[in-house]
Amino acid sequence: MARRSLYVGNAETEILQALKFIQHLCQNNPSTRHVVRNAELIPMIVDVLKSSSRRVRCKALEILRVVVEEDDDNKEILAEGDTVRTIVKFLSHEQSKEREEATYLPAL
Repeated sequence: MARRSLYVGNAETEILQALKFIQHLCQNNPSTRHVVRNAELIPMIVDVLKSSSRRVRCKALEILRVVVEEDDDNKEILAEGDTVRTIVKFLSHEQSKEREEATYLPAL
């Protein structure tokens, strides 16, 4: 379900629902973080950071924090490519929810 929904072109509500599903999985059973990794959902979550929806971007940042929390393998995946640069861009937004969520991401 989540894989089909995590595309920038999809409706905001569909993307948010997929992100909330992933959050639910990881928070209720932290050992499922490897499932998220093996399903290659982390790069898909990163891709939705490009969404024009502020709600989607904030939720994606929040979910990334949950997915990488206490999981070094997921942190490595998050650090690939230009993801860190994208997250740092959110830090430059003054007084924004994106900035707040980006600061909560653990040090990579």
